[in-house]
Amino acid sequence: MNKIYNKQNNALLISMGISFFVDRITKYIVLKTLGEKVFYFGFIELMIVKNTGAAFGILEENTIALGVLGILVLVFFFYLVCVGSFKNLFSKISTGVLLGGIMGNTWDRIFFRFVIDFMHFPFFPLSVFQVFNIADICITFGAVGLVIDSLRGKKL
Repeated sequence: MNKIYNKQNNALLISMGISFFVDRITKYIVLKTLGEKVFYFGFIELMIVKNTGAAFGILEENTIALGVLGILVLVFFFYLVCVGSFKNLFSKISTGVLLGGIMGNTWDRIFFRFVIDFMHFPFFPLSVFQVFNIADICITFGAVGLVIDSLRGKKL
């Protein structure tokens, strides 16, 4: 099980740490500065939304179940890392970014009982993109990276 600490996994651990840190620091800054205000910066709105559900408002008021699910997903991916399932740099960075995002939102669910969302793009038609955060971006980019990697024929 010591495979997680080998040199080849540094990219995974660093990308995970950076993703988690950037998510935490942006949420801290937003909580300390925004309050009830909404700020408009051209194409983006900043506002605090306390999300008790998952993406697009599904599973609302299921914070504990989603927190447990987040922990289970983290354990599963750490197992995959330990058994050496991710062989190339792209898949390791994608996995690290994904895990950092999952850690950020799971942290919120455990310690706040909601996820702190704060970014919104109001110019998208039909408000396809709800209010989201850095962790959501990391989860999306990490998952897309793993899909791209698997489609390229690389071993996950």
